[in-house]
Amino acid sequence: MALLSGFLNDEHLLNEEKKVDGSQVSSTATSSMAAIHPPWWMWMLCFLVFSLALAARLYFIYHVGNPENAGLGWYGDTYHRWQIAYLSKEVGFGKSFLRLWDLKGMEYFWGIFHPILTSFLFSIFGSTNILIIRLTSVFFGCLTCVWLFILGNRYFNIGAGLALGVFAALFPVAIFNDATGSLEPIGISLMLAGICCWPNFSWATGILWALAAMSRAEAWIFSAGLIFACLLARQVSGGKKIALLVGWMVMMGLYMKILLDRTGNPIYPFWWNFLANAKGEWENAQGITPFQIKVRPYYIAAFIASLPFLIYAVIARPKSYLLTLLGWGNIAFVGMMMGLTSYLKSVVPYFWMIRFFVWPYIFAAGWLMWSFIGVLPKWLRSRSLIFSKIVAGFGVVLAVCLCVFSQIMWRPIIKNYLETQPNWQKASAAGKAIADIYQDGVIWYPESSTELLYFAAQALPNLSGRVVSQMYDSFAYPPFTEYKENGLDLFGNWEKDRHLVLEWIKKEQVSLLLVPAGRDYYLKLVSLEPWLFSSAGSVSGYGTFSAYYVNRDKI
Repeated sequence: MALLSGFLNDEHLLNEEKKVDGSQVSSTATSSMAAIHPPWWMWMLCFLVFSLALAARLYFIYHVGNPENAGLGWYGDTYHRWQIAYLSKEVGFGKSFLRLWDLKGMEYFWGIFHPILTSFLFSIFGSTNILIIRLTSVFFGCLTCVWLFILGNRYFNIGAGLALGVFAALFPVAIFNDATGSLEPIGISLMLAGICCWPNFSWATGILWALAAMSRAEAWIFSAGLIFACLLARQVSGGKKIALLVGWMVMMGLYMKILLDRTGNPIYPFWWNFLANAKGEWENAQGITPFQIKVRPYYIAAFIASLPFLIYAVIARPKSYLLTLLGWGNIAFVGMMMGLTSYLKSVVPYFWMIRFFVWPYIFAAGWLMWSFIGVLPKWLRSRSLIFSKIVAGFGVVLAVCLCVFSQIMWRPIIKNYLETQPNWQKASAAGKAIADIYQDGVIWYPESSTELLYFAAQALPNLSGRVVSQMYDSFAYPPFTEYKENGLDLFGNWEKDRHLVLEWIKKEQVSLLLVPAGRDYYLKLVSLEPWLFSSAGSVSGYGTFSAYYVNRDKI
């Protein structure tokens, strides 16, 4: 409770002395009393902001969209992260401590916090429904609105905080992205929570920022940058700085040790999400499109425009310097990645309404609101009280206009989302068809069909993660990989090599083989070993798959 109460208090109360009736009163005692007994109306306003944000997001999920459709075909990553959490719970954690699991080899790509948390929630609720992932993001998105209200009130005034809290609660792009189950709400919420804790609970700040880095790869940069800024704070004691460093470094050290042990790379998510993306290692496009050429100057302009604000925050250190660094730093980062690296090749027209821009949009709106409701009126108060009130009134009108006119974003968002509904219906039917074919044992499964696995698992509660990936079967290892590299027939030495495949099938207890279109070598395997396979029909509608029962007991 002390930690939560401390969120509601000014970060400088521990370090400043305030005059009361001409005498000096220790701010430590003042802030301690405030932390124990925060104003009741602050708790009430936090609850109202959270409730408003929650109501908006639940309305979208249940009344605008489909609770089980996270935007399939547009937001497929949500289903992939579901797969990682599901298989980690059913398979990975049973093999070793915090061992994540995936059919596609990307189990550590998005960090470890989300799959561990989601697996825990799957166990608590006794369900593996995708809605759990979506509601988790919604919860953190609602907390983000509360943190913004608290920080706006702390750094400026109650009006500025309330304006941004309400704007974030009702902002269409934020509502949509929170409701799809994206990771950004988790990362940003943890970063903002860490700012709320600083410096009263500096150890918690370090832990929260480390958890943010375990959720979103860009938080490696943001958390390290904010910690450096905190270490430069003159008014904060050395003990609090040490607690911050210890909290962050212990958690990050454990995280990097896990990554090193599991992947061989202690910065694996950061490398593949950003360094490899910047080099274009994920990109297949040979050149950039006319659209990308057109938008590139805007990204570069955003990057350049953000630099003076970052420099100002570091040098001048305004009261809101941590929030300022996080906001303008994110804008600079997005502008740099999309304007100055090979990631530009991935930019498409609908990017403006997805996860990359949620926090930049909210921060930019907040910067305007804080300026006109908080900063300028305070600066003008000693010069002209009337003009100060006029500017504050204009700020309120501006906040209302931003909130109202931003709602026009719903039209393209809903249009794009509803276009994914046919994909969801086809994938749902195909996944249930796989469930109808399945009898027992392990499915020999194509690694890229994460959506179908979700629907099959929902129809087969007793599947319990009994799936093996074609990405890691016998054909993924020598001598078959050598045959592929040299352009040789995989079955050229079949009499010599067949025991490798047969032993693998028996060891993994495979009972059903799904062959996607384009993997003809599995069909040749079936033709070479007719005694082992029998047709189970086919699955179509969301891709085409040939299905075969595997009579492993005959091996």
